[in-house]
Formats: sequence, C-alpha cells, structure tokens
Amino acid sequence: LRAAPLPSSNKCAVIEVMGRDMGYLTVRAGDMRPGTDTTGAEENKMSMVAPTIVMAVPEWSVDEKGHIVVSLSDIVAAVRERMTKYGAATVLVSEGFRMSKGDPLLQKVLDANPLLKVRFSRVKTDVQGNLILNELGISDFVTEALELELPGLVGPKDVYREVFGYAIRSRVPDEIDRAIAEDATTKAAALITEDAQRRAVILQGGVCVSADIGLTDIEDAKTKVEPLAAVQGKVDLKDSGLYTLDELRAINVLGPAKPADNLVELPATPTLTHPSGKNIELAITAVNSMSESARDMNRVNLCVFPGESGDMLVSAVNPANRKPISKADEYVTARVDKATVYIDSAQALSLTDILKRAYEIYDTHKFFSLVISGNFVVSAQDALMEVLKKDPVASAIIDKAETDSAGGLIFGRKIVDLLAAALGNEEAVKAAGIEPKKLMSGIRKNVMDQSLNLIPGEGRKDDAVTEIKTETVDAAIAHVRQLTGILNRHLDLNSQGKFDMQKLVVIMKKDLPESIIGRKKGTLNDKIKKEFQVMKQHLRKVFPGGVIEVGSREEMVLNMNARIAQGLKVIVLDEGTLTKGFDTSAVSGKATEDYCFITANRIDNIDELSVPFVNLNAMAIMGIGIIYNDKTLFEMAYRVFTGNDVPPNVIEDLAKNALWLVRMLPRIVRFKDDLADQEKLARLVEVAA
Repeated sequence: LRAAPLPSSNKCAVIEVMGRDMGYLTVRAGDMRPGTDTTGAEENKMSMVAPTIVMAVPEWSVDEKGHIVVSLSDIVAAVRERMTKYGAATVLVSEGFRMSKGDPLLQKVLDANPLLKVRFSRVKTDVQGNLILNELGISDFVTEALELELPGLVGPKDVYREVFGYAIRSRVPDEIDRAIAEDATTKAAALITEDAQRRAVILQGGVCVSADIGLTDIEDAKTKVEPLAAVQGKVDLKDSGLYTLDELRAINVLGPAKPADNLVELPATPTLTHPSGKNIELAITAVNSMSESARDMNRVNLCVFPGESGDMLVSAVNPANRKPISKADEYVTARVDKATVYIDSAQALSLTDILKRAYEIYDTHKFFSLVISGNFVVSAQDALMEVLKKDPVASAIIDKAETDSAGGLIFGRKIVDLLAAALGNEEAVKAAGIEPKKLMSGIRKNVMDQSLNLIPGEGRKDDAVTEIKTETVDAAIAHVRQLTGILNRHLDLNSQGKFDMQKLVVIMKKDLPESIIGRKKGTLNDKIKKEFQVMKQHLRKVFPGGVIEVGSREEMVLNMNARIAQGLKVIVLDEGTLTKGFDTSAVSGKATEDYCFITANRIDNIDELSVPFVNLNAMAIMGIGIIYNDKTLFEMAYRVFTGNDVPPNVIEDLAKNALWLVRMLPRIVRFKDDLADQEKLARLVEVAA
C-alpha cells in the first residue's frame, strides 16, 4: 500500500512478491479491500489505488500444456489502460511467474537490454519447458517491457520496482503472530498426546482448530490436493481465506481470457464504488455534516455527486434507502431529514419544482439541504431558462452544459452553481410563482467527489519562513474538505472507548484565530468574524469538558492546575505568547499524559496578499493524538492544519511519548489579486469548523 502511487501521479510501480509456485501472497498484497484493523488513512488510499492494481501469478501464467495464459503483452496492456484512465498503475507479480519461450515480447526485451540477455542465458525451465525467472528477477523483465512498449506513458523516471522477499519473511512477530503460534503448538501437542489419527491443526476464521482431514497417508494426501477452481463450493471460502475465480478477477488478477476481453472491467469512479462500501459511509458522514451545518446556521446547503456514480451515491446516502451507520448518523438524520431533498437523474423535475420545494422547506424549517446527482437533466425548454440567461453567472453555466440524446442539459458538478443562482435570483423566484418571506442568501455549494479523496499537501519548510509556500483559498478548502471525512471517521471509531472526551479540556489564548489573521488591517471582515465564532461553537461541541479562553500565562497556569487536580486532561492552544519559554514546573501534572501545548507560529514577513489560517479544531485534535498517543489521528490533524506531512522527528517523539509541545506554521492562503477573496476565506473557516 505504501509503495503504490496515487492516481494522477503519472507513476508506475512494479512490485515482485515472493511465491515461486503460488500467487497467494501476491493476491493478498494486492487485495485492496479493507480489513477490520485497517486505519482510516489506509482505507482511503486503498480505495484510490484499488483500480490501478495489476496482478500476475504463477497459476495463471501458462497452462499445463505450456500455452500462454497471461503474457508480458497482457501485463503491458493492463498497465496502458490504467495509466491512460487513472494516471497511475501498480503491478504485483509473483517471483515464480512463468513465461513461455513463445512470448512475442520476450525477445524484444532481451534485444533491448544486454544485461537481461546475459542473465537470461542462465534461465531454468519447468517440466513443460516454461521459463522460470524467479532467480533472475521477473520484475526487471516486466519493467523493461513497460518502458519499451509504453514510451509515452512510462519512462525510466516514471517507473520504479521493489522486491518483497526477505524483508517480509524477517518481520518481528507481533502479538497476534505469537498468540497463533502458541495456540497452534498447544493444540498440536494435545493431538500427539491423544495419539489422534488423520487430524491436523488448521487456522480457520482466525482461530486454530483441530480438523479431520480424512487422509490415510502422505501418498493419499498428494492425490487430494486440488486446484483452486476445484474447491469452489466444497469449502467455506470466507473462513478458509481462499478466493473464488470471480473474486480474483474483481480485484484485478490477470487470468484466463473472457470472450474478447483479457482484462478486468474497472469501475468508472473507483473512489466511490469500492466493494467495501466504506466510501458510502464517508459520503453519508460528509452529507450529514453539511446538512447539520445548514441547520445550525439557518442557511441553504447544496451537495452534488458528479460522475457516473452520482445516482448511486444519492440513493445510497438517502436515509429512506438504508439503515443508520452509527448513532451519530441516526441522531443527525432525525434532525435534518425533514428539510433535506434527494434528487437523482430518474426524477423528471423542473427548476420551478425544485425552487418551490426549496422555499417551502426553508420557510418552514429555516434551513434547506439538497443532495443531487450531477447526472440530473434539465429541460432546455425549462420555463426558468430564459430568465436565468439574463444573469451573467447563470448564463455562462448554461452555455457550458452538455446535452443528452434527447436534448436535455446536463450540468455535472455545476448543477449546484446553477441552482444557487436560481434560488438567489428574485426574478427567477417570482417567475416560479413563489412569494418568499426572504430571498435565499448565504448558499453553500459542495462538490462531493473532493470530500472523499485524499490528496497530499505540498511540502513546505516550517523552520524557514523565507521559503514558505502558499496555496489559494480554493486549494485549501478542497484539501481540508478531502481530509475531514477521514479524520471524522477515525475520531468516531476511536471515541468508542479509547477517547474519553468528557475528561478533555481545551484552554486557548483569547481570540486566537483573530490575533493571527486579524493583525493585518482590513483582513478580517464581519463575515469571517462570525465564522470564527461558529468554529469556537463547534469546538465546544467536540469538547463537552470545556473550552476556556485566557488572556495571560498566569490565567492559563491557574486553569491548568485546577483542571488537572479534578482528574481532567488539558490541551492548550496558542500562538506562542503563552508557551514561549514556558517552565513546566509551574504545572502540577505530567506532560503528554495530563497536558500538552499546540502552538501556531506567528509569521510577520509574508506579503500583503497572503494570510495565515488557523483551524482550531485541527489544533485541538492534534492534542487528543498526543495525550492518547494516537499517531494516525495526530498525523491527519497535522495535515489538515498545515497542509503538510508531519516531520519524522515529530513522529519519533510521539512514538517515544515525549511530545508535549508542537510548534508549526498554519496554512498560508494567498488571494489571487486583492482582498476580494474574503468570501472564500469565510468558506474556509466554515469548512474547517
């Protein structure tokens, strides 16, 4: 998983996995379906790289007669498809992958690479005469073939290879390994003591059990070893850990050709159609968060699911079509469902229908939330179309719409922009026959493909402010939104027993975000101030134990000692004034266990159009990660706050339980031309909250 490149990276990895005769380890390594111990960050990357995987195993390389089943050309074709479609590919190939002497691409590879030609002179063959390359490095042959056949997609700098061999075999056993070993040997000793016959200790469903294998001797056992295809229907594949043929194809193991197709069909939107359904849970969480925000702020929320999976996801997140995924989901749904509308492309609604429904709900409940598919079709003859064309913004959106076979207009992700323009257009609202009590404003638009992906932030040197990299407000919004679903899911999963939020207290410098952003004249308008108040309100919801604002170090120490004496754990947030030169002897508790400090460094030498952005929630969650020694949580919150990966020395200190003070730079957002981007900055504050 760590070696696999992300989509759109234009990189290809070739990974050789040990397995001279069987591809089981290769398949397990490339199976990107999350397990019970998969972390949120791992699960998200799994969903992204799953469709880019290509696997080649010994069992499906040549058949018993020596005929080619999967050739080098098949691997190249699979990589070409993935590189073209996703901008990345990961090839996992078993070391024992066989090649036929008749493989048409083999000779081209040997002619192109003299070194491989010399190594090939030492090649061995199996009983059918097939080439065994496990001692020569099959990954080298695959890499050479890719660079030779895909010059426009895969170059020497774009492809890298790794060999997974002894590094995996020599891993230090963990607690599970030791428990299984002890269990298996204990049961085996018991069988010997009992003089049991024809029985074996096997691992079934994660537990060692004694099973009757129905064999009389070794020779009898040899006759009962069956290929994978023959055991289907005879054993419980789920418990045995074996794969069905359909499963192997589904997770992209190259094998016997289907009619006119040797490649596995890939989902068009891989991030949203992962078989585990975990991304649907992320989608539900994201929609709930935005609908809840609309309710709290008495405003309008428009969410669109673009792409081919749009209709499926709108249906999947609709509470009418599913059971609650958590207590939090059940709670939020009960609060917002009455004011939420779900629309897919199958619903023949006019813009007038949508506007009437929106204003009816808004007037009744004081908020409105719409979840719509990007595939929704608007009639070109819609009664409001001519009115909206008078609006320059709406007109530009309409001009760029795609048309379906019947002449209908498909706006994709821009459907929320069109609806926002219509809902706030007085002439359009009146044309729809609506007499609103108040015209809608403050409409929030959310494109849901961004909130379900993980995109790494750009590198930045926090210790050298002269080399700071800035990002646009739009980029910051997208990145924070992308990480939020994963962060929330990790918090939700781990709060069930691991985190005692009632015992956590946040003490922060008074007006902390304002003191960093607002020190520049004209940088902080009333709208941004309001959003920061909302952020503080959300922080108080997350930390029911209390959020205390202090104005001095003396006040901070007094509150820290009082809370620690009550058995509470304290997270201090500041911008350096409270913690600079701080003497820990003034606090009665123990650092990392009873308290920690999270500091956002102030920056004074950035240009006038760049603004530091402080995310209080991410700062506080980093504190949770420190106090409960949760590396994943800390890393994710750090990335939300800074836009960067955590420095290695910080992770080392966290692992040693020696991290009690974190100093870092917040995100630096840059306005494109002037301070007119304040509306977007307010959106960033809102997303962070």
